[in-house]
Amino acid sequence: MRIGIDMDDTITDTWNYMLEDISKEFNIELSMLKEKKNAYAKLLTDDFGISLDEYCQKMRPVYQRHVLNLPLQKEADKYINKLHNEGNEIYFITARETLFYNDPYGLSKEYLTKNNIYFDKLITDAKNKEKICEEYNVDILIDDRYTTIEKVINNGKKAIIFDTNWNRDYNKSPRAHNWQEVYNYIKSLEDNNE
Repeated sequence: MRIGIDMDDTITDTWNYMLEDISKEFNIELSMLKEKKNAYAKLLTDDFGISLDEYCQKMRPVYQRHVLNLPLQKEADKYINKLHNEGNEIYFITARETLFYNDPYGLSKEYLTKNNIYFDKLITDAKNKEKICEEYNVDILIDDRYTTIEKVINNGKKAIIFDTNWNRDYNKSPRAHNWQEVYNYIKSLEDNNE
């Protein structure tokens, strides 16, 4: 099976790690940020009226500074490597782009290598993940964005939504709260195909 995996808030805990910096950069109480059901730029533009340009200008140095130190979701490395060792192909498909990183591919690759996470392919600046999944024959995508999951499913692919506070109302795909649940779901798909 070819497995597509998002990075931020799917293998990493990016949003929670960045909240304090976002709070300081935009002078917004941390508790207010934690209550919201949007994340990143959408939260600030929709909920606090901050322009995308201002967000990018202030947050680019923050992202650059923190990207290699983002905490992994618990056991993400263990289960991704286990899926690989059992014969699956691992494709990381991330929207990380030059708007926030000098070298999104290089930094993402360095992060995966630093954390001993195997991958067959790394695709950055992935704005249309449903098309990428089709182009590369990805069988299933794991992502935290319900809009992405919806497009992938509508394009005839399987998907797992990785649980976050901004996707809890979405119920059109299997949900994983941790990487053991991702692994178990993929194994159940493999078992049903035998």
